[in-house]
Amino acid sequence: MRKHLFIVLIILLYYFCVQPLFAQKLKSVRIGILEALNSSDTVANERFRQGYEGSIYYSIGRNEKRLFECGYKFEVAYKYFDLSDKLSAKETAIELAKTNPWIVYGPRRSGHFLSAMIGLTNIPFVSSMANAKKVTDLSPPLFTMSHSLDEVSEATVYAINKEKFGNRYGSIVDGNCTFCRDSEKAFDFIANQRNFEKNLIFIFLKQILITMR
Repeated sequence: MRKHLFIVLIILLYYFCVQPLFAQKLKSVRIGILEALNSSDTVANERFRQGYEGSIYYSIGRNEKRLFECGYKFEVAYKYFDLSDKLSAKETAIELAKTNPWIVYGPRRSGHFLSAMIGLTNIPFVSSMANAKKVTDLSPPLFTMSHSLDEVSEATVYAINKEKFGNRYGSIVDGNCTFCRDSEKAFDFIANQRNFEKNLIFIFLKQILITMR
């Protein structure tokens, strides 16, 4: 009798404890990483890339146990493009889309983000820093975690007034930079409401630089 009872207990133990470990199949969730971190650009870019990837591995490791308990595991697909190549972001995004990512964590720069989104049809796409107006005006599944340029401009003007730095300013921006142009426009709008004065010397220098292109 005891022998039979022992065999039954072993069978039950196997059924409820051991078997689920073999039966459980984790579902892979692929996360795409898209950034201007081609190591051939600069040495500094290589160092940033190593730190960037390290932070991702750390984050996944911190949540690995919880994901396992829910039946999931993360897979990361890295795709890097050239910083200075205007078409590289879109082309690399198209390649990344072929890996069927669940979500893509995208470029920090607005221009790269706007270019890359063309190659990621119907895939959730998130940037940590892009905040040009064309980015913040986008609808889901396109997102940014950054504040809008209007909010940044409001905070900047508030800080300037608080520290009593004065109310005269000037700006020279890169005409090829979407974020730069939007930043200038947003700040000019807020500064004008707060009675700031734009220095004419900077306006003159800006026109010279535009003419020299």
